[in-house]
Amino acid sequence: MFSSNKKSAWIACAATAAMLILFVSNLAIGLANVDTGNTAKKKAVTPLPLVGSMENLKKLLSQAEGSNYAVDEMAPMLMKQAAGNLEVRESAKSASTASNDSAGSYSQTNVQVQGVDEADIVKTDGEYIYQVNKQQIIIVKARPADEMKVISRMSFEDQDFSPTELYLDSKYLVVVGRSSLLQPNTLPENSKKLSYPPAYRQQSTCRVLVYDITNKAEIKKTREIELEGNYLSSRKIGSAVYLVSNRFISYYSIQNQDFTLPAYRDSAIGTAYNTIDCNSISYFPDDIYPALIITAGFDVAK
Repeated sequence: MFSSNKKSAWIACAATAAMLILFVSNLAIGLANVDTGNTAKKKAVTPLPLVGSMENLKKLLSQAEGSNYAVDEMAPMLMKQAAGNLEVRESAKSASTASNDSAGSYSQTNVQVQGVDEADIVKTDGEYIYQVNKQQIIIVKARPADEMKVISRMSFEDQDFSPTELYLDSKYLVVVGRSSLLQPNTLPENSKKLSYPPAYRQQSTCRVLVYDITNKAEIKKTREIELEGNYLSSRKIGSAVYLVSNRFISYYSIQNQDFTLPAYRDSAIGTAYNTIDCNSISYFPDDIYPALIITAGFDVAK
């Protein structure tokens, strides 16, 4: 979906505008042709109904408008609940795993499922330590221990980006964080002279930066991906990274039918945002809630 010559890395699969257990809706940009090592036969899945058109989306959202949900009040709670479910919180996590290489033994991130890596504020390959520290990423040479020193700092002070978590993949460092963008409001005629709503609204986004760290003295950014919505969680299987964000649709937008379809951008194909149309959006028909959970995947190595 992201590019005519990069469909092996990004392909649109589904999206929803309804509640999924404790989630609200689901827009899925799935990863294709990435070998995760799991060759088990998959069970058949009954597809969800598609939204199909903007008219139907408006109709579905009007159902949410008539529900007992108070969007502004429920949003923080649902965000927390959704994050909790995505993390699949259990009573205890599995024990730390250890890897052995030429640098010796070292601890890795505690994970809940073997082979499924989780983001963290600190990652190590046994020789170097990578840490999220406020608005920067600090890289420390850890071996030998008595000569430990900081060898690089990646600062984001002058950018609209706040790093939150990291993934480490062989020669690549993946930085996951939060950002935002301004979107124009389409004002109804009777509100042209009012101060509210403003001409523009701020949309939270989940942004991912991929760096080639082969040469620690000259780290290069190789890719940048951004999804609309607040960052919820992520996972990494092999070289495939999966992201989840949550984008709410405001009560005002529903009232005035002033809402836009979800969008994303990928520097591998350009700087423009790409809108995902209604034919790629699915929904859960029995429980409508005005928001989108956006899931996406990409291959770090491609």
